Amino acid sequence: MSLITLVALPNEAEAGTKRALLVGVSGYKAPVSALRGPGNDVVLMRQVLPRLGYASANIKVLSDAVPDGGIPTRAAIMAELSRLTAASTEGDEVMVLIAGHGTRQPAKPEDIGLRSVDGLDAIVLPIDIGQWDGAGGTVTNAISNFEIREWLEKLRSRGVFVWLIFDACHSANMTRSALPDDVRFRGVSPETLNIPRSAMEAAQARAPRQRGGTAESSPPMGLDLTRGTKKGDFVAFFAAQSEEEAPERALPPAQSGNKTHGLLTYSIAQAITLNPGASFAQVGQQLLQLYAVAENPHPTPLLTGTGLSRAISGGQTEGKPQWLVQRKDDGKLVLAAGAFHMLTQGTVLALLPNAIAKDKSVIGYAEIATVDGTTSILRPIAYGGKAAPAVSALPEDFSARLVEPRPDLLLHVGRPVLAEGQAGAAIMRQVIAELEISPGRNTQLRWSAPGEANNIRLVVDAGRLWFVSSESELIREGPGQTISVGLDKPIDKLLPLVRDTLAQMGKAINLTRLAAQGYGSGLASANAQVTITSNGRPVRLNDGVVPRVGNGDRLDITLENTGNRPVDFTVLQITPQFGVNVVFPMDGEHNRIDAHGRKRLGARGFQIKGAPGAQAGVERLLVIAVEAEDGAALNDFSFLAQPEVPKTRSDSSFMGRLLMETGFGIPSTRGGSEGQSMDKTWLRVFSWKEQP
Repeated sequence: MSLITLVALPNEAEAGTKRALLVGVSGYKAPVSALRGPGNDVVLMRQVLPRLGYASANIKVLSDAVPDGGIPTRAAIMAELSRLTAASTEGDEVMVLIAGHGTRQPAKPEDIGLRSVDGLDAIVLPIDIGQWDGAGGTVTNAISNFEIREWLEKLRSRGVFVWLIFDACHSANMTRSALPDDVRFRGVSPETLNIPRSAMEAAQARAPRQRGGTAESSPPMGLDLTRGTKKGDFVAFFAAQSEEEAPERALPPAQSGNKTHGLLTYSIAQAITLNPGASFAQVGQQLLQLYAVAENPHPTPLLTGTGLSRAISGGQTEGKPQWLVQRKDDGKLVLAAGAFHMLTQGTVLALLPNAIAKDKSVIGYAEIATVDGTTSILRPIAYGGKAAPAVSALPEDFSARLVEPRPDLLLHVGRPVLAEGQAGAAIMRQVIAELEISPGRNTQLRWSAPGEANNIRLVVDAGRLWFVSSESELIREGPGQTISVGLDKPIDKLLPLVRDTLAQMGKAINLTRLAAQGYGSGLASANAQVTITSNGRPVRLNDGVVPRVGNGDRLDITLENTGNRPVDFTVLQITPQFGVNVVFPMDGEHNRIDAHGRKRLGARGFQIKGAPGAQAGVERLLVIAVEAEDGAALNDFSFLAQPEVPKTRSDSSFMGRLLMETGFGIPSTRGGSEGQSMDKTWLRVFSWKEQP
């Protein structure tokens, strides 16, 4: 059964033919390590693409791990790229997925400064990849970035729209830290292909010195195709930036029926599912939010191109997510959606006779009782003034439409590895035993064993307990030092410190999760623009970009309401050290923006000083918008920055209840009409990497 079951309606105005090439290389021969996920990526995208208007006959598969796929040799890949060029004409669309290993090799001297800026060429490794050929100055059978660039330029010159997914990494420096057992990286070191280090260093030494600030990063494959005039637009997704590695792992984590996927391909498929009818830019924004809450490890994906405003689907898509339900002979109601679709236990869905039925045709309601990777079991409930429907009275096949999602608030904590006699091990065992019984009223923990996925990994070292987030490695000193507490305290002093630290980290992670899990995407009238000014040049934080900021850079924030009703905005800062600070409103500011209004907040104190002791890492802004009800008080969520809920604070809105539960572990109660309130909320996360 397909993972993607949302309904797409044809768009009569759509012109041109859509063609796709899906390349997944798994069975590499030594010394290149084999991969597990590229074949699954190909299968997943082959399920997604028909929903985007691609006919199955126009989807070509080259994958050694797919039974009906061709073998992804260099010759086969280049032949298929040539075939796409010959077959496509103006108005057509071409999509290419390349999932497998990548690396970098020295650029030829004549190409440095022309085809290559930094002296190195990114290369893709087909299944018949060879070794370094010193005489030819290349790796045998490698596919280089400039070959892909030349192919892409030919298509664009014909007026063809092209979008690419590179689920591989091209870092020349491979590093490995403590990782879950199921994680592999899609990249090999140049040494694995016998590329001499001296050749790499010589090529880089010949490259011209690069100028510019910290706010932009060149595409990992060196595909700088935004210059010049071409008839056709393009969009390219990259799994990681140039110095990062692209992981594959079993997804969704800790779910039955999961399969190994590249994090990029899997997340793109999720983003499309969560954003029916979205533009490429919106998919890129959702991609960043999914990565922001991914369990370790995760790099920074990148989206670039000239066609970001184009809709990724050629058709109009039903606004609310919905899926097929089957009533089995044993009375079970099986929903054709699960953790892949960001569904969780307790999610409420409306039951309708078919996929095109209006909301008013609801038969009844059900909640998700159990969930795995791609399916869930439903349980009928009384909701919205309707009694729980009898299972026997339901059709054999019908549809379920999302009404009230439930956030996943579990903080996955990796147990520390404790050796006998290790300093601090004894008291740490006591702390864990207490946390298993009582993690704290504001925290929900799920413990994971060493080698399993986690949000926070606990490490005992040098007499301290270190809280290592999924976005970083253990850093014992310096600007990016990992949060830690000393273990030289009695249990009654240490336990509250550990509880408070986990609660603070959990709150920051969960606030980001809300946006990633698709909450608050229904209010189309809300918008926010965040701009970084680096070396006098502004760069907008949007469209799948996570820039680097450094000394003297500044942020500028503008909020906008394009609708006909007032909207209340709250802006929170989530720091690399998991602090949650109020940006807007402050000091009694009025946070309601009238219809068709906008408010420029300015830098709001975000002057990147780069001073000694400043914290490096990923920093985020969370923008929350709620449409104001007639006569209602302001929706102001600045209370989330407080360590405890004020006793006088209450909030009856859908978003208010979610945020209370997210930030403070207070369970919300159903009101029975939240389906309407979901359409009146909006969340967006903006991220950047801070460099002291």
